[in-house]
Amino acid sequence: MRFRWSGAVAYDDQQARQRLQDYFEAIGYECLQGEPELLMQRGSFLRGLVSAAPRWIWTRILARTHPWGSQTLVDVEFQILQRGRTLQELDAELLVEEARQMVRYLQEGDADFEQLNRLNRRAVRSAWRATLLTLALVALLTAWLGMAILTAHAPYCFLAYLTGSIVGGLMTWFLLRFLARRRREGD
Repeated sequence: MRFRWSGAVAYDDQQARQRLQDYFEAIGYECLQGEPELLMQRGSFLRGLVSAAPRWIWTRILARTHPWGSQTLVDVEFQILQRGRTLQELDAELLVEEARQMVRYLQEGDADFEQLNRLNRRAVRSAWRATLLTLALVALLTAWLGMAILTAHAPYCFLAYLTGSIVGGLMTWFLLRFLARRRREGD
């Protein structure tokens, strides 16, 4: 997926390129090429698949600047290279807000990086919530099916199965909380 922004700024070509590079580095991109076009990239294919954070989606920025009288024309192309991952609404909202803040940074010299971080955290929480709800539903359906099969084959083992299911569920819950906490501290 690609989307593009074009505009003009009231300063020279080199300063526009430097502002673009500073802004994109502040939100996690790394510079792959500085001349003649600014090429920056964030995330990777594998990290985009396993991470819930929209900032790890494999994205590339191609920015071109052209002097035009006393102004500079700026053309920025966003390329989302990630395959195998569905973009959620909050992921798209973050990418659009990053583009809005880029325009603000180019024109005014500042951007609301805290708002971008809040959007990223909100998207991560939403993805984890959906994952945990799915896991809980699968666990409940599995437990229900297991109890139905066990009760049909050996009615006297029902209490042992129920106790084992409760202990296994608690251990899984503690493990998922531990992993979520470690992931939150890592992002």
